[in-house]
Amino acid sequence: MQIVGIVGTAKNSGKTTTLTSILEEVKKREISVALTSIGYEGEDLDNLTFLPKPRIWLETETIVATASLTLDTAKLKYSIIETTNIETALGKIHIVKIEERGKLVVAGPNNIDDLSKIISSIKNLGIDILFIDGAMNRMAPMYMAEKIIFATGGSRNISIPILAEEMTLIDYLFRQKLNNNFKNVETIALANNETIIETGIVALLDINDYNLLAKFNPENYDTIIIKSVFSANLMKLLSKKVLHKKEHNICFWEPFRLLLSINSLSLDEFYKIIPKSINVSFSIKPKLIAITVNPFYPEYENYSFRTKYIDKEELKTKVAQSVSVPVYDVYEDGSNEIVNLIL
Repeated sequence: MQIVGIVGTAKNSGKTTTLTSILEEVKKREISVALTSIGYEGEDLDNLTFLPKPRIWLETETIVATASLTLDTAKLKYSIIETTNIETALGKIHIVKIEERGKLVVAGPNNIDDLSKIISSIKNLGIDILFIDGAMNRMAPMYMAEKIIFATGGSRNISIPILAEEMTLIDYLFRQKLNNNFKNVETIALANNETIIETGIVALLDINDYNLLAKFNPENYDTIIIKSVFSANLMKLLSKKVLHKKEHNICFWEPFRLLLSINSLSLDEFYKIIPKSINVSFSIKPKLIAITVNPFYPEYENYSFRTKYIDKEELKTKVAQSVSVPVYDVYEDGSNEIVNLIL
């Protein structure tokens, strides 16, 4: 079973449109699919702007993992395959089979352990592809996917150069090396050749963490392993005070927690935190296969929002020039090529 994550960089970035287009294409090819979401997706109206949102239309035979309250308001027929013991704010997660084409709000597991349980259950059903729907602010569990698609656009930022810069950074991170040497490390660790020293420090979040790490003399080691989130300011301090003294490597657990930690929009800003002289790698890294772009953004005026668009051709061109993966506007391009990349 292939596991594919679709990550939206902001609300209304085109993630649902991308997902719906892909689901339509795989249905044509008679590929069996399952779907879940990290959190809540699929509402008819955006709950902030009240503008219409694309709804997740599901075809018959689709497997969905979603919370019980979403099924209570479902506008389609389904049968329950499994009721899990996973609790969410919207009730227990059920794994269901869609028996009649229709729309459904999808609210799946919201943490890594629960998503892992859902993946295991769906694998047993003989499904070809599991899609995981996520967003930038809740994307940490996405490292469990094998392939990733990012969706971005005007709702993230109406500046096309800034959007292109952010995608340059994301593309850069997902092109860094995979390092399998430190998967069993539990805390921040230091390594030289085959020697690994665990510090017992869980995360680099405050100055006390930094001072504890300094006592281990990290400048004497070739590699620092950071499995959890960190403070960008402390990482900048570590780079400036310690890691400049010789060639260093930093191995992070996966790219999503790094993105959440740095909260950076460009590669230049990233280099201010982790200079390009430092080699970055990851213990786990999905493959970035495509980026989709959406020119829409909601503009606030006279106490309400209205639909606006940035230049769609310029958006697609500028992002495509900035990254190493294909870029699509699925509304116009469809998803045939994206599905080829998935398969």
